[in-house]
Amino acid sequence: MVRLKYVFFHSLFFLFFSCNDKHENMKTYYPNGILKSEVIPVMDSLKQFTFLEFYPTGLLKSIQSLKNDTVFGQLLSFHENGMLDKKIIVDSNGIASGMAYWFYTNGVLKSIRNYKNDKQEGFGGDYWNKPFGFVKSAFIFNEDGQIVYKMNYDSIGTFINSEGIKPKYWKGD
Repeated sequence: MVRLKYVFFHSLFFLFFSCNDKHENMKTYYPNGILKSEVIPVMDSLKQFTFLEFYPTGLLKSIQSLKNDTVFGQLLSFHENGMLDKKIIVDSNGIASGMAYWFYTNGVLKSIRNYKNDKQEGFGGDYWNKPFGFVKSAFIFNEDGQIVYKMNYDSIGTFINSEGIKPKYWKGD
C-alpha cells in the first residue's frame, strides 16, 4: 500500500505548522547554505501549499501539494542525479488513486501500477532497465490489491512463465 498521508519528513511537519499568518514562503537551509526545503502558499483561505524538498547538492528531491495537512494531486520525487524517481497520483484525502510510475536512475520506466483507494488494482508491470523498456513482469491485481496472476519475461521480452490463476478475460500468454 502507498500511504501518502504520512510520507512527509519531519522538516515538512515543522514547516507546515510554522507558517505565519502572512502566508509567506517558509524556507530551511542545509549548514552549507543550500536550500533544503520550501513551503509555498498557493491559496490562503484553503490552507493549500506546495512543498519543495532539495538534496544537499541543490537538486530537487520532491514536489508535493498539500491541502488541509494532506498530500493531493501529483507526488513527484527525483533521484539525486535529477532524473524522475516516481510519480504518484493521490486524491484529496491523500489516498493513492490513479496511475503510479517508478523510474530507474537513468530515466527508464521501472514499474507502473494503478491504485484505487490506496490499493493496487487492475494491471501493473515491472520493466527491465533497458532503453526500450521490455516487460520483466506483468501483474493482474484483485480488488484487495493482491496479485492474482503474474507473467514473467526475459530481458528481450520472451515469455518465461506465469503464476496464479489466469483471469477468463485475459487473452495474453
